[in-house]
Amino acid sequence: MTSENIIEIIKEVLEENIEINDKTPLVGGSAQVDSMALVQICLILEDKSLEEGFSLIGRRRKRYLH
Repeated sequence: MTSENIIEIIKEVLEENIEINDKTPLVGGSAQVDSMALVQICLILEDKSLEEGFSLIGRRRKRYLH
């Protein structure tokens, strides 16, 4: 997955035509993304990572989920 793919996912979730690049802050005072949108983005990225054969959740965290 490239940064361009991630940017497209963010734009789809936000449903707005805003300028986003790999230096755009997603959290914090000047962020373009609210907390609900951030959760949606994380869930989509986790699904995409699983499709590509890896998980965003580390081994340590997986122990607590099972």
